[in-house]
Amino acid sequence: MRLLIALLALLGFALPAAAGSPAIYERSARMADALGADYNRNQLTTMRSLVFCKPRATNEIANADPALLALCPLHITLTHKAGMSTVYFVRPSVVAAGSPGAAQAGKLEADIVKLIKGVMHGE
Repeated sequence: MRLLIALLALLGFALPAAAGSPAIYERSARMADALGADYNRNQLTTMRSLVFCKPRATNEIANADPALLALCPLHITLTHKAGMSTVYFVRPSVVAAGSPGAAQAGKLEADIVKLIKGVMHGE
């Protein structure tokens, strides 16, 4: 997670101070008794979320289509189970399909996917 945060910062992404990296797993573990058998049925050992934005890209996207500001801030969720880490990311190009800001959203997505692949696969 620290490497991902550092690389996002190097590429000009901003990490809102309040967003940080919430430890979803630890927070949901406090509800284990209340959730009973429904608690963590997938047996994930870690769940973390990272919230971030890229101000320059946000400006370009807002100029093209203000409705796409719903994408900001972006977030990535990471899970871990049985030695395997998985990244979940809502792709901006899917949200922006048919929008005047689709090209800008697609470029932002490409930058983020490249970063994720680099961190996860050492590319």
